[in-house]
Amino acid sequence: SDLVQCLDKKELKHTPVLLKNVLGYFEERDLKVWLDCTLGAGGHTSAIIQQHPVRHSVSQWIEKMAAGLECVIGVDVDEVAIDHAQRNLHPILSKKRSLKAHFLKETSGVVSASVVIVDLFGSGISQT
Repeated sequence: SDLVQCLDKKELKHTPVLLKNVLGYFEERDLKVWLDCTLGAGGHTSAIIQQHPVRHSVSQWIEKMAAGLECVIGVDVDEVAIDHAQRNLHPILSKKRSLKAHFLKETSGVVSASVVIVDLFGSGISQT
């Protein structure tokens, strides 16, 4: 398909919608688990990882009080989008080794999250 050829050539461009608004809203909040239900190319997730400190392992007695992002979960029904997002996020995630990352096709099994972001204005499904 054309989309797969674009991905192979790394030509696919994506601009996250309302990125400044999302970052501004979550700027002063302590995020533990970020759940992006419309992962797409990973733009919002990438920006959140870069904006928020990642929690490092600390001793058990202060672990509950330690601030920082522990886990990001990206969900998209499009496997090509998940693959592309993983490639986009790999350089950032490799620098933040204590941050757990999971990429899924559906939200079943997700127990809780500090934040859930979804595309409220569309289906969240890419159309080609």
